[in-house]
Amino acid sequence: DQYSSYAVLDIVMEITAVFFGFASVWYSKQNNILVFPTGLISTSIFVYLLFKWQLLGDMMINGYYFIMSLYGWYVWTRKVDTENVTPIYTSFPCWKEDVTKMRAASEFPKELNQYIDFLEKELEIPINIVSVGPDRTQTIHR
Repeated sequence: DQYSSYAVLDIVMEITAVFFGFASVWYSKQNNILVFPTGLISTSIFVYLLFKWQLLGDMMINGYYFIMSLYGWYVWTRKVDTENVTPIYTSFPCWKEDVTKMRAASEFPKELNQYIDFLEKELEIPINIVSVGPDRTQTIHR
């Protein structure tokens, strides 16, 4: 068995590093700043273990990832202008209903309401008027 000669602490540390590695990937997908501390924990544990096991090539790659995570965290927290930003994409289910004929917010499809709720939360302002077409009668007050 591969782990029969390993110390229990090394096995626990490796499992912990893998867990934090998965967490880092998940936070990256969520575009959450926690990608950096979880990645740093994972790579630092792996650097230690790989050094201990004399797997120096793998250790150097993880050391590089550790340094780049520090740099990424630094850059993320110091966004100073509109030229150097990280885009955040959010996907929503689409609605298939024709909203141009709707005259009340209560007629809106669930997906449209979810989109409007998201915009209100992100923009931190209420959206009280929604236009569903170019005509004045296509302006709906929520």
